[in-house]
Amino acid sequence: YKTESWETFTNNMLLQLIMQHLEVLELVQTAKELEKEKHRGTPDKKSFYELKGRYVKESLLQAFLRSSIRETDELYDRVLNEPPATSQPASPTPTKSPIEEQLMNIGIRQDEEPEDVNIYDEERSSKTIVFSDMQPPELKKATLNQLIMELTEMSSQEHHHKLLETMLLTCRSFTTPARILEKLRQRYQVPRRLQDAESAAAILAMKLKVVNVTKKLIEYLCLEFNQDAEEKLHELIQTVREDNGKFAQTLESAQTREGRRALQAQIVVNAPEPKVPQMICSPKLEIFQVDVEEVARQLTLMDFADFSAIKPIELLNKAWSNPRLQHRSKNVISLTDRFNRIALWTTRSILSQEKLPDRAKRLAWFLKLSKHLRRMNNFNSHLSIFSGGLHNASISRLNQTWDEVFRQASDLENFYRAVESETNPERSYVAYRAALSSANPPCIPYVGVCQTDLTFIEDGNRNSENGLINIYKQQLVSKVITQIQIYQNKSYDYHPVPQIQALISQLPAFDKREVEKMDRQLFQLSSQVEPRVDTS
Repeated sequence: YKTESWETFTNNMLLQLIMQHLEVLELVQTAKELEKEKHRGTPDKKSFYELKGRYVKESLLQAFLRSSIRETDELYDRVLNEPPATSQPASPTPTKSPIEEQLMNIGIRQDEEPEDVNIYDEERSSKTIVFSDMQPPELKKATLNQLIMELTEMSSQEHHHKLLETMLLTCRSFTTPARILEKLRQRYQVPRRLQDAESAAAILAMKLKVVNVTKKLIEYLCLEFNQDAEEKLHELIQTVREDNGKFAQTLESAQTREGRRALQAQIVVNAPEPKVPQMICSPKLEIFQVDVEEVARQLTLMDFADFSAIKPIELLNKAWSNPRLQHRSKNVISLTDRFNRIALWTTRSILSQEKLPDRAKRLAWFLKLSKHLRRMNNFNSHLSIFSGGLHNASISRLNQTWDEVFRQASDLENFYRAVESETNPERSYVAYRAALSSANPPCIPYVGVCQTDLTFIEDGNRNSENGLINIYKQQLVSKVITQIQIYQNKSYDYHPVPQIQALISQLPAFDKREVEKMDRQLFQLSSQVEPRVDTS
């Protein structure tokens, strides 16, 4: 972008870029209005508009877009050229850096949140809350105000628990923890005009529900609280303390308990002795010199470290595939990246062996690794090797190599036949799902299936409709996240061996274009080491 001046952008290019952006965001009405603008043309030469101190004689929309590009240029230069901040004594009036001021000027950063309607000032009607027709009715859509009201009013424990869990797991897709805490504070403070209409017992019961919802919010999301959320929590606790000291102590206790829990170290008990080679500390150590079962253990520990750290926010709005949101999804991306590297490593390692006996030995090694991973219920790396590596066209065509492996080890052939049907992607991985449901933790599911399920839900349902949160969609997303969380609590009792994990971490990574190019090269190499036999 910086290699071209902003003057090179024609009006049609600007309009086309913004139209594509609006289509991606599904802003249909805005796109229609822009279509009208597109065909109006520019004003006559006598027409001039003042825009940020400059006079322009083109469409205002086009002028704004051109101005934005100019400001982006200036911001880019500031980021590159502004010297590092130096420590200075704090002043009573904080000053903003030139970059912060420019971000605010072009609307990327704001000092204050937009004004919001108090929870007691919003009218409850079909425009703010919608229920299903079934009995008992289930909440389908609602504003955030009405969602909080419903959570602190519901009498059915089953429905209350289901709705609360849905909100806590998926709220980051439609709001922030800070906004929820502010709404809970508003809810706790019953206006004077409403206190006379409710009995003291009813108001007390509602306030207790607010406290319980807040406790759950702390349990689920306290590690994701930013400064704004921490301040809102402090304000809520202060509001509660002024009314009921015991309720405030309950919230403070929950806050302290979750803080301690985050610092607790996990203790490994009854772990099997690691199978390490004598040259474990040698810089010349190669991964194929390590016992294959120990490689499976260390790979599983690495996978579980990423898997158990996945937070609900990483699974919302397809964050792992959205460049603007990928920073939220580091553990999912790390797990996916290792999946791809292991799959490519499997293929390259087998094809690197030119002689048939060596190639068969290497293929058998990966089959054994996959077998150990399957026994450990590490479905993610198991499928990486089996489906991503051994089922790669470059490997599956090596009939002589497979025959040699199965001739020497019938147990590997039996394993291969059994797992081949279990990992079949037909009917949305129905066989794999059955195997996962029958597996006893510890367990690492295949994250790719979870991503597929969430993508299907995201693409088929909007987050909101007519300004109302789509509760039905959030329940579908919550169900997938809950299934993941089931397997995050039970960890593996293996001792980490840093030297072996370092060997796994050093496996090369490639971007999508390099992988596509490498796939073609690997297939050519496969045809060279084992040419196709003409059966005609």
